Amino acid sequence: MNQTKASDMARAKFPTLALVFIVSFLWGSNFVAMKVALDTFDPFTLSALRNGIAALVLVLYSLTFGFPPPKTKREWIAIFWISFHLTTVSSICFTFGLQYVSASLASVLVNTMPFFMIIFARTFLAESPTSGGLIGLLLGFGGAALIASPTTADASTISPIGLISILLAAATWASGSVLVKKSGLLGPNAPFFVAVQLAMSFVCLSLVSFWHEGLDSTEVTGLGVASLLYGSIPGLAIPFLMWSEILRRGSTLKASATAYLVPLFAIACGFIFLGDRLTTIEIAGGLLVLSGVGIVNNPFKKRS
Repeated sequence: MNQTKASDMARAKFPTLALVFIVSFLWGSNFVAMKVALDTFDPFTLSALRNGIAALVLVLYSLTFGFPPPKTKREWIAIFWISFHLTTVSSICFTFGLQYVSASLASVLVNTMPFFMIIFARTFLAESPTSGGLIGLLLGFGGAALIASPTTADASTISPIGLISILLAAATWASGSVLVKKSGLLGPNAPFFVAVQLAMSFVCLSLVSFWHEGLDSTEVTGLGVASLLYGSIPGLAIPFLMWSEILRRGSTLKASATAYLVPLFAIACGFIFLGDRLTTIEIAGGLLVLSGVGIVNNPFKKRS
């Protein structure tokens, strides 16, 4: 009862739109932190460390405030598959792809997620978009195609392997989000569930890191560690917890509104801190993607 009251108070104090803005800023600035951290850590090692640190923080948070861990076999199985999609495969693809594209461009590509979300939500949740949503879907994919076009984009800015990897990260982010919604695990006990999800990803990513990168030592710098900590706590633990709350409050497509703002924050941070530059083609494609997400963000109609 107390947790329910606390949840209602939190909702009144932090409206969904405010959560969307906060999550968007944290994920947007995270692109810059990841880009900097990759100068110190190998990509899969970085992904494993981020998930491990974030999981530890959320476990401590859950134990401190009395959030219980998963108990049933169904809950553990559901969390495993959510972890596999949302924070394992998506993390691997995103971190790998970020080596080949700029932080600003990666933010635009990965935020094609709402268009994958439409497909998965319609298939598994019986949520259908409005006609405006379908128009937004076409606009978004048109923008992504424009960004990816090898005949119009600068080869130094676009790498096919980076493009495919980041788009796959977007697709698995969408499928994982739909699994979260379908699992029914969202609620006042979400913090410990998210912690377990990230811990499972830490184990899987550590195995991938050992297999692919070995145990070669790297020269750790203060900036690299600071970027790792930022990417783990403000860039992963906090926004994933907020993302679960946003999903709990509305439809999957409404939750994807975060994708509408993330590129704006990422592009601003990339310009300020990394000196990233976008070509005219990339800007045009990004505007189409953002316009598409804006149109898509309309209420769903349930299929009869």
